[in-house]
Amino acid sequence: MQKPRDITTLYTERLILRQFSKEDLENYTAIMTNPQVTCFLGTGKEKTPEDVRQVLIHFQNCLDKNGFGVWAVILKESGKLIGHCGFLPLENGEDVELLYAFDPSSWGKKIASEAACICLDYAKKNYHWDFVYALAYPENTASIRVLEKLGFTPDEKVLCFGKLLNHFSYKL
Repeated sequence: MQKPRDITTLYTERLILRQFSKEDLENYTAIMTNPQVTCFLGTGKEKTPEDVRQVLIHFQNCLDKNGFGVWAVILKESGKLIGHCGFLPLENGEDVELLYAFDPSSWGKKIASEAACICLDYAKKNYHWDFVYALAYPENTASIRVLEKLGFTPDEKVLCFGKLLNHFSYKL
């Protein structure tokens, strides 16, 4: 049996982006079962604790299969898990999506921008992708602002997860 891959730990001024561990499940579940968070993720449906456990398994499976994945985002100052940021294949299997989600206590503090910026920098240096894509619910104006400030370009809306979402592209 093949050993699971590890993801490189990244550091910013305020954040540590590291691989998820089993110890993260309880705190991550609290974030990912919060309706304020889940309403803008995937199908927009609320998640159960079992759904969250499956998400973490999916993150590891994608890392093992593709060599890239999603980081747990930790506040350096407190050591608290506040969300995730990283890359997954889009539904078409060819394109790569930048995705992030954070506990509402970290909203409005430029955490998403800081985490996404270090992830994009890492991707430029380590992957041979031409573009990275992002999806956002049209009503998620905060996320759209983050993507625009990062330099993502709005494209046509796309049907994904059964929803019509804003589609953005970023040239690496």
